[in-house]
Amino acid sequence: MSDPVQLRHQHVAIVLGRRLPAREHLLEALARLGAGEAVTCVALDVGSRLPAWCTSMGRVLLAGRSPQEVDRHLGEHPPRALNRHTLTDPQAVAQRIEQVRRDGWALVDQELEVGLRSLAVGVRGAGGEVVAGLNVSTRVGTEHAEPRRLLGPTLEALRDCAGRIEEQLRLGEHRV
Repeated sequence: MSDPVQLRHQHVAIVLGRRLPAREHLLEALARLGAGEAVTCVALDVGSRLPAWCTSMGRVLLAGRSPQEVDRHLGEHPPRALNRHTLTDPQAVAQRIEQVRRDGWALVDQELEVGLRSLAVGVRGAGGEVVAGLNVSTRVGTEHAEPRRLLGPTLEALRDCAGRIEEQLRLGEHRV
């Protein structure tokens, strides 16, 4: 029997692959990932943890919390430099998270790893709270990594996919 989580991930990847520009490159990357190749140097397995304050997914999830909860999180997990691009001032990080709360998306440029740019959107549960996020990561220097491209067709595709998941959550088809 197939793992339901793996099947859901494959479904989301296929849906995104059909909606993203230059999808053949995305699908090629997904195929390589399936073969064990990495898009990033950060080693990630199921259950891996990354600092929320310097990742697009983490910022989207933190933006779903109150400003007091964000301040508490940053106090318990103070930002530290992972490279020369990492934002380390807690007030500046909190301001970025507030901007994410207003915009509904986060773009993080090389803060986790030099050469890695990522974009994330939140997924809201039936009650309107952020319960998950979707992200796309790409290598800086590629056509697909240009901010205008990420904030255009790629953001639109992520929002569309998040909307479809939210609709399923509202209909009670899946629990998060």
